[in-house]
Amino acid sequence: MKVYTLRFAHPDGADDALQFEAPDLPEALVAAHRHAATRDAELWDGETRLCAIRRSKKRSAFSFGEAETFVAA
Repeated sequence: MKVYTLRFAHPDGADDALQFEAPDLPEALVAAHRHAATRDAELWDGETRLCAIRRSKKRSAFSFGEAETFVAA
């Protein structure tokens, strides 16, 4: 399994990161969306940024939240 890093940005400028294993990129994307359920994050493979996950600011208490994934070219 490959190790991926999910980097979270905080409003105060601090960074937080989570490393996890996934068998392939599609599974890593699923895991990244699950781990970043309530905040913005970037998925990295070593020094390569794979995508950014941006959460909608418009969420009600009952919504599951929407995410947009931008895959780096």
